[in-house]
Amino acid sequence: MILKNVTKQFRETSIVVCPITRRQFRGWLSVMLVMLCLIPVGARGESSELFRVGFSKSTFEEVNENDAIAAVRVWSQALVKERGIAADPQPIIFYSNIEMAEALTKKTVDCINLTTAEYEELRGQLVKDCIVLGVLSESITEEYLLIVHSKSGIEKLSDLRGRTLGFLQSPRTSLAAVWADTLLVREGLPPVAEFMGRVFSETKIGKVILPVFFRQKDACVITRKGFDTMIELNPQTGQELKVLATSPPVVPMVFCFRNDFSLSFREKILGEITSWHQSPSGRQILTLFQSDRIEKHPVSCLDSALEILTAHKKLSGKTAPGQGVRASRDAMRGSQ
Repeated sequence: MILKNVTKQFRETSIVVCPITRRQFRGWLSVMLVMLCLIPVGARGESSELFRVGFSKSTFEEVNENDAIAAVRVWSQALVKERGIAADPQPIIFYSNIEMAEALTKKTVDCINLTTAEYEELRGQLVKDCIVLGVLSESITEEYLLIVHSKSGIEKLSDLRGRTLGFLQSPRTSLAAVWADTLLVREGLPPVAEFMGRVFSETKIGKVILPVFFRQKDACVITRKGFDTMIELNPQTGQELKVLATSPPVVPMVFCFRNDFSLSFREKILGEITSWHQSPSGRQILTLFQSDRIEKHPVSCLDSALEILTAHKKLSGKTAPGQGVRASRDAMRGSQ
């Protein structure tokens, strides 16, 4: 019932439903469910502590937090009752990197779902050989597109000086503002906050792209998947709008284990969750949460995203990782 209410909320509040965002939330909650399903009592060996999973608030910005917590709690409580799982029914929600770092140090969380920018700051406390990713539409990555109207007269990045730029704000676009900054600076231009006349953000893709379509705004940054969806819904969108720049494929979110978490237990969990798409019961759960499958990947799949973050850190002149990222996202949200 809670899941239905959450889904209903998306459908009622979205001007244009972007399946990637909804799938992303469901997909990561499916990871939570699968993880809890697989942990038997005593799986830690000598330890009797509960297995604990945490979420950065940045990974479900568009979903009501109480609904998210309630949904996970109901599922986990049912699993504890039916299977005797040694898992904490209360998911941990983190509001800052400081909170996540402290929890990892104190070992009060075993796995965390977080953005790649947050991972970049915390990777010294996370496993270095693998990460867990959800596969959506046969892809683990996102591409960001800088889009303008074909009749706007904007032909190159320098033509955007003093113009209006919109961002789609979602966990899947957590690297969009950082990429836009690096894109401009590499062309010898100032970063977004200094270069653009006005910057705004919206959580609904229609509110970002339609003003550009109707020539009320000058440009926007959205995902390729979102743009393709808009074109499917309205082919004229693809005829009137054009792509000025494209980002490399990047992984915007990751699911990681604590670096000192039991290797044998971790491998057992990974072996199970990555084979769920091969069994009827596993496929049923994945279908329910609209995720194709769960995959283990090497950390190297984050290279393109980490390169953008590293370049942004250098251009921002910040010594502490992530400060420039936060500045870009604040600028994106603050100039409404």
